[in-house]
Amino acid sequence: MKSIHCVLGMSILLAMSCANTAQAQDNAFCPLLKRAIEAKPKGFANLKVKPFHGSTKEWDARVKLPGTQFCRVDPNRKIFNCWATGLSASWTAEQSAALKANLTTCLGQPAAPEKTDDMAASRRTLLAWESDGARIELVTRVGKAKPEKHSVFVYVR
Repeated sequence: MKSIHCVLGMSILLAMSCANTAQAQDNAFCPLLKRAIEAKPKGFANLKVKPFHGSTKEWDARVKLPGTQFCRVDPNRKIFNCWATGLSASWTAEQSAALKANLTTCLGQPAAPEKTDDMAASRRTLLAWESDGARIELVTRVGKAKPEKHSVFVYVR
């Protein structure tokens, strides 16, 4: 009987730990997004870490938004962008919903209704928010030719 209580107790502790980790990520999202928005007037210069590829002239970013794989600064276009790519359809839907929830928590409701463009190679969905002179966009791309190659992006312009 003791071992059953021990296993049950450990399961509860593990579940609580996982819930706390997810909550911590959500709590980290708004301050990191705020740093990106505040860096916009200076072209995100304080967020760049090191040059990325010479052909793209983008820098890896000092700030990485939870729920994304990569973040970069494009100094020519004055954009901070984060993304996750190569996702399955279900993971893309989950990530897009989680990012939308975090953006809405930080910024309130989107500035305009969701916009969908049905292109030959993919379906692109866009939601946008406005905050402190910045435009923040959540873009979800669902590939048609290669359904396993979906992406989600967060742009601060």
